Amino acid sequence: MYNVWTSAKAARYHFVPDFPDGDLSQPVWRLDATLEDEGYTPPYGPFFELPAQIARFRRADSLLVVVAGDLVGSPLADAPDATAHLVLSNAPDSFPVQLASAIHDQRAVFLAQIPPIRYVTSFEVLSGAGMGRHRVMTDPLDVEGPGISDVLFYRPAGNHEPDSLLIAAGMMLGTTTLAPDDSPGVYWETYGVPPEAPVSIEIEVRREGRGLFSEITRVLPGVGGQERGRLSWTEPSPGAVFRNAVVLDLEGLDEGSYTLVVRTSWPAQEALVTERAFEVR
Repeated sequence: MYNVWTSAKAARYHFVPDFPDGDLSQPVWRLDATLEDEGYTPPYGPFFELPAQIARFRRADSLLVVVAGDLVGSPLADAPDATAHLVLSNAPDSFPVQLASAIHDQRAVFLAQIPPIRYVTSFEVLSGAGMGRHRVMTDPLDVEGPGISDVLFYRPAGNHEPDSLLIAAGMMLGTTTLAPDDSPGVYWETYGVPPEAPVSIEIEVRREGRGLFSEITRVLPGVGGQERGRLSWTEPSPGAVFRNAVVLDLEGLDEGSYTLVVRTSWPAQEALVTERAFEVR
């Protein structure tokens, strides 16, 4: 009789999702293993966790998923043969979206139009130096009636604000981790607004466990504004899809975890809310 076991070194990765608190709707994937885990080490190189930003939008009765991944600071950043991939799965052995792209300036961006259902969304990088992955469960947006998209962080280019999702995606950050004193652009869309309706917009930045950040600044070409705790303004809607882009000056944020909260409303419409968690470090 022999006892067979797999060492932590030989079984380096844990690919079976965990379910915190038994919540089957919130699977969490890890790329590490212990002696107690189900582990696996592929023959083609090490795995690395990669940062990525995923944002959901809607077009008619479809879901638009925009994904940007970043290799800056990763062991794969200098791999000459690296290619990026977006894989969406909605069931075992079902992969309705499989896209590939070259990597430019250590970043890759994907946009996929899909039916509005749940998907496992995986941003992956393949190279001779190893593999990178960012994998999460993506829920759909409601595609009927008034609604609001996710917030998308982008890198501003001069005074030009993106006036479409395609332009915003091209400027999209491949991470939700910001540097201290950063000034990210923020893009989102509101749906179902009557033309010319006065839309009230409010932005807050909250530090995890601490409430509102004391001050944020909205930066627009030729326009300045600053309020304690939040920003708010009103402007008329151009139509059923109301696109917004602003640049936020977050100077003074300490390192830590934050949430950006955006609310939009108009007469006879209760507030629509979208949030984006981000880190400062």
